[in-house]
Amino acid sequence: MNNLLHKYGNTALIAGASEGLGAAFAAYLGAAGINLVLVARREKTLEKFAADLRSSFNIDVDCICCDLADVNATDYLQEVIGKKEINLLVYNAALSHIGAFEKQSLESYMKTTQVNMITPMKLFHVFGEAMLTKEKEL
Repeated sequence: MNNLLHKYGNTALIAGASEGLGAAFAAYLGAAGINLVLVARREKTLEKFAADLRSSFNIDVDCICCDLADVNATDYLQEVIGKKEINLLVYNAALSHIGAFEKQSLESYMKTTQVNMITPMKLFHVFGEAMLTKEKEL
């Protein structure tokens, strides 16, 4: 697993990290010695999970409580992360609606669009160039 650390670098940003596949990615990368920046809406769940990762893998874990449906989510994350180098981005947040399209509000579809398309695109735009530059250096 140390190949992951060598290939990708020291720090991964995982959005949607508090449960499911996001949590599985966090545990896998943490076991490889990669420090983590975890993003999710539920602060208590995120903090507890981060404490477990720190004690299990002796890594640095930063938690950012953020609603990725917010149109300012990327700006907020960029501000909180600051100059920290992000070497790997795992985006595991998503929204979906079950039922008839016309029964959902336009606002709910706008939030879905934000979480599923706009926020990941903006995050890659913010952090992607540095990740691609690192890739070329290897």
